[in-house]
Amino acid sequence: YDNDSGAGKDSQIVFTTVGAGRYYIEITSNNSDLGSYALRLRELYSGVEDPFAIEQTYLQALGVQFVPEYSGAGITVGVIDDGIDYHHPDLMNQIDFLGSMDAAYGTEFGNHKIPNVVLPPPPPDAHGTPVAGIIAAEKGNETGVVGVAYDADIASTRVKWANSHMLGALNEQVNFDISNNSWGTINVFADDFNRADYMMGYQSIRYAVENGRDGKGTVFVFSAGNSRSEGDNVNYHNFQNARETVTVAATQIDGSVASFSTPGAAILVGAYGVDLLTTDRLGDLGYSPIFGPNPDYTYFTGTSAAAPVVSGVIALMLEANPDLGYRDVQKILAYSAWHPDAGTIWSSNQSQTVNLTGMRFNDDLGFGVIDARAAVRLAETWQYYGDARNEVRDGARKLGLKDWIPDEGAALEYSFNIDSHIDIEHAI
Repeated sequence: YDNDSGAGKDSQIVFTTVGAGRYYIEITSNNSDLGSYALRLRELYSGVEDPFAIEQTYLQALGVQFVPEYSGAGITVGVIDDGIDYHHPDLMNQIDFLGSMDAAYGTEFGNHKIPNVVLPPPPPDAHGTPVAGIIAAEKGNETGVVGVAYDADIASTRVKWANSHMLGALNEQVNFDISNNSWGTINVFADDFNRADYMMGYQSIRYAVENGRDGKGTVFVFSAGNSRSEGDNVNYHNFQNARETVTVAATQIDGSVASFSTPGAAILVGAYGVDLLTTDRLGDLGYSPIFGPNPDYTYFTGTSAAAPVVSGVIALMLEANPDLGYRDVQKILAYSAWHPDAGTIWSSNQSQTVNLTGMRFNDDLGFGVIDARAAVRLAETWQYYGDARNEVRDGARKLGLKDWIPDEGAALEYSFNIDSHIDIEHAI
């Protein structure tokens, strides 16, 4: 009998057979309590739970081994992407089929559609399967890799990147605990929430943070982008700089910012995003060559890989403390992040009441690199609950501005007065 050793507060029973035969297990509740109970059974035949997990060095660097009692059980992550391979052995048991849909074709099936053949645009579907594997690849199935939150469910919201697809997909995210968005607009200032089409996308995000998770808010995770060399900045994109979203930069395994990761003041944290071993679309339809040693798995690089790392950690946090509001998640990620000092310049001050509240920050990594152990342990004891229900917005707008934003070394200032007492979390 074991009352508290499995995922979250689940019981966990390990039984080793002594020979071939038929075995029975009986499950009863404490004190004859009534309720609904789920039984998860893992059968291990080869003795190797996940043969490629040894190559997932980012999991150890992330610190998930220090919170083994959490696995994302009971948490659903919506993945807005180009679909997920429903037949992949590391994902087939992780899919929330009822929650999945295809915003491009208007169907209930969020699997990949476009084959990997020589065609004019659109490009083949393959991106969503590596993203899903990082979040929730199945553990202990004697196949491949393991996800950050391997007991979480994945709801695939398939798109093919047209505006209408994105609006339909964002509208579905209120149904999920977390929404992973490993995508962004290409052109600067394209995703302007003052435009009618993108305003509808923002309204879907607002609706989800106000109504998702019974009012505690769906947690939106966005990748920062891979356009550093083009001079892009997350400040130029409303999806990434919205106060409702967690924007994630990509780092090397040592925590230093990846050379491609788009910078900006709206980045909250960085996460590992270079050569992460994960699931791939099966056969010759994915990124890995069909004649390679592991054609159904791939080394995934980009902020598209970093974002699902954070989504997985948030799943562990919400399992540890289901009462967290979406704003609580943002604060915990910031407070618990660590800071790689080598070659990194951080802004900081010692004040506990203004500006950075004594924390360190930079435009490459936000408040630092995500730490799964610190984030989950802080989530366990967190009591300062913040969601849309106790969120206050105050501000002013000055119309008719025609001033250019000055170059580095100069400043353009605009001030306004706030006549109420509020704790400032975001300034936009």
